[in-house]
Amino acid sequence: AEPARQLSRDIGRSEFFTLAFGSIIGVGWVVALTAWLTQAGPIGAVLGFVGGGLLMMLVGLCYVEISTMFPVSGGEVVYTYEIYGTRLCFAVGWLYALAYIAITAFEAISIGWIASTLFPGIQGRTLYTIGGSEIQSGSLLLGLGGMALLTFLSYRGTKFAATFQDLLTYAKIALAVIFITAGIIWGQVGNLEPFFQRSASGSI
Repeated sequence: AEPARQLSRDIGRSEFFTLAFGSIIGVGWVVALTAWLTQAGPIGAVLGFVGGGLLMMLVGLCYVEISTMFPVSGGEVVYTYEIYGTRLCFAVGWLYALAYIAITAFEAISIGWIASTLFPGIQGRTLYTIGGSEIQSGSLLLGLGGMALLTFLSYRGTKFAATFQDLLTYAKIALAVIFITAGIIWGQVGNLEPFFQRSASGSI
């Protein structure tokens, strides 16, 4: 009989936490927060975060259970293969590949959006227009640089990517603590009004 293969422990508890944290809490909320606040209001947005967080907890519990059942690398592709067989596993693998390509493109575009908000004028001159949107040199370079960075991290392997994820995640948590603390100390309740947005496009 062949000896049992063991997964190499390329990541520790800290890296496991930051990878999971980053998978759940990405940059999407940063980019979409203005629209959410406009459509739902501050309290409506908070309730949306809480509801989404509870749903993600249920998803996380499912992953915990199934990963202990099949402790091998491959993630959802392996889980689908073990439970449903080859055909559905093949479809899931391709869907995940296409989804990750789209996510990578979204992350790269988000870099340009966030950078242009923090540093107005960084977009540069307009190169061309597509779908009614102007493509500017600075945003394009930032997007391509972001995609190149993600590709490089994936190429270097899990351990290297996890270490980089540690740095970004703990920096994000530290910034969140700073802004939340500043909001509690110096913020005003009046800035929360209206608690729920009441308009034709809002939730109420």
